[in-house]
Amino acid sequence: MTVMLAVVLFGVTAAVFGYRFYRQEAETELTVLATIATKQDYSDEEITEILKDSLNYEVRFTRLDLEGNVVFDNMYDYSQLENHSDRKEFKNALEKICAK
Repeated sequence: MTVMLAVVLFGVTAAVFGYRFYRQEAETELTVLATIATKQDYSDEEITEILKDSLNYEVRFTRLDLEGNVVFDNMYDYSQLENHSDRKEFKNALEKICAK
């Protein structure tokens, strides 16, 4: 019984640390991709292709234009997604962009 409990605890601990590592790596990759995409003189189509080719993690990434329209989503048909201009996170991001 003690061995089984130890194995279960080890498995849970490994899963938690594995997820944290996975999430940290995914966030780092997305930050780098977003920086590259916004700092260069790429067209929307080129940015979309860079994102499609570069995302190696099972995380959802949605790209919006300045009006809140979805111009890329790696998990859903972006043309079917609603405008995000009324969402708090979009408004916060827009404020940060305008403050620069």
